[in-house]
Amino acid sequence: MELAFRFRNEAFVEEAGWENLRRPDRREIDQFDTDDTIHILAMKDEQVQAYSRLNPTIKPHVLSEVYPGLASRGLIRDPRAWEWSRMGTAKRARGAGRGWNGPIGLLLRSVAYVALKFDIQTLVWQAHPGWITRASELGFDPFPMGLPKVIAGEPVIAAHMAVNLGVFVRMDALNLPRTGLADPAPCEWSDLITPMQQIHA
Repeated sequence: MELAFRFRNEAFVEEAGWENLRRPDRREIDQFDTDDTIHILAMKDEQVQAYSRLNPTIKPHVLSEVYPGLASRGLIRDPRAWEWSRMGTAKRARGAGRGWNGPIGLLLRSVAYVALKFDIQTLVWQAHPGWITRASELGFDPFPMGLPKVIAGEPVIAAHMAVNLGVFVRMDALNLPRTGLADPAPCEWSDLITPMQQIHA
């Protein structure tokens, strides 16, 4: 988790410029890193290549507490709907593979796998509107929760989308790396999937 929080500082504070998240210890941690959070990391050579997290929508999450105005059609509060946030890839890893065939593809497939494992049927997120098209390409069916708004100089939209087995068929067709979690296919990447409660135990 120390690697994860330092990676988040590198990706979201140093690179993306989210200065309101800057901390003296150079670890990006917020109020939504709780015992319920599921952290997903793609690791290679003991370095974080990509990262994301999931939080239950029945509890406070980024969209409900920070950007509720993005959900003009209403927030989703459902035990099987979780918010997907803080997705990022390391600069050093962005040249690994083309298109989806790299750390970003592995991370996306891992998120879908974890969702099914934890009986999460809907993912809620906020990102650049271009992710509506990308999510559709990956086999999801994203539905906007409101109109895009400009936040910190960038357009952002909130959306939700269903997770089902058909997503993996589409990911296979796009040659996304297999995680090694749900099938025996070899992969040069290793994954760490860690609920926070295991860290606190």
